[in-house]
Amino acid sequence: WLARANDEPPNASLEALLVDYAAAVALDAHTVEAWRELGVGLTLWGRPEPALRAYELGLAAAPGDSMLLTHRGVTLMRMDRAAEALDSWDRAIAADPANATAWKNRGAALVRLERPLEEALEAFARALELQPNDARTCYSRAECERKLGRQAEAIASLKRILALPGAPD
Repeated sequence: WLARANDEPPNASLEALLVDYAAAVALDAHTVEAWRELGVGLTLWGRPEPALRAYELGLAAAPGDSMLLTHRGVTLMRMDRAAEALDSWDRAIAADPANATAWKNRGAALVRLERPLEEALEAFARALELQPNDARTCYSRAECERKLGRQAEAIASLKRILALPGAPD
């Protein structure tokens, strides 16, 4: 079932994917990838509470799975539960310090929670060390720098976006 869900064509309905991931989970409750994808699908389907349950069940099988924790954080942030999302991303980073997505989202949560912007700036900087071509992270860093009154640094961060591969001329 997991292979079937992963091989679905790009135009497959989300509902069909959810059915396949749910079947994979029913066959093997330790299939962490299926729990993760089921959670992602439920989140996209607008069902965040069941998505969180899927992540929790996946984490019961693999407590330190960085990607499960990262996606759990995204779902929590969409539910306006930024403090819990931050905790999830901190756990994801502890499990995998090279998880650029968790670092970027950690920065976003710190901004949302109105924590010191310096801490958010550090998170964005770490994310960019890991994924230097991430335009959204560059922009988030520029916003932090602007809010801190560091106009020259903010402009440099924005110019960095324009220098990224695929940026408009």
